[in-house]
Amino acid sequence: MDVPTPFPLQNHPRSASVPGMAKKSAFIPTWVRTLDAMIEADALIRVHCEQCNAWQDIDLVALREKVGGAYSLLNRRCRCRLTEGCGGWNRFLYRGGVMRDLAEPDVRDRWLQESIRKGLEGRSNEANQCSQ
Repeated sequence: MDVPTPFPLQNHPRSASVPGMAKKSAFIPTWVRTLDAMIEADALIRVHCEQCNAWQDIDLVALREKVGGAYSLLNRRCRCRLTEGCGGWNRFLYRGGVMRDLAEPDVRDRWLQESIRKGLEGRSNEANQCSQ
């Protein structure tokens, strides 16, 4: 039975689950799967640090020269290179109307859980330092 929602497109036939697909399947455009495809699509790709909150557009052509055109940023992250001394994670985003994570939902969920766990551990350490 369909449950009415305030978002009518959620019940639209095109948004129905496809048999055999994962529950959290995401629409990831084919043009974000490789550097060559992103360059051909004239894509805007940005990197964002979740700790220092720095943003930067990526020069896809320069990156392709370093790693090759078949390289993919999908489901990748690296330690912050945007702010000296920052230990946060850089995540990649693509513009699809708005900036969207260049990661599938299960990967984003895992990263979120790691961030939450790290944040809780950090708070625990701060509390221990304050009590000493």
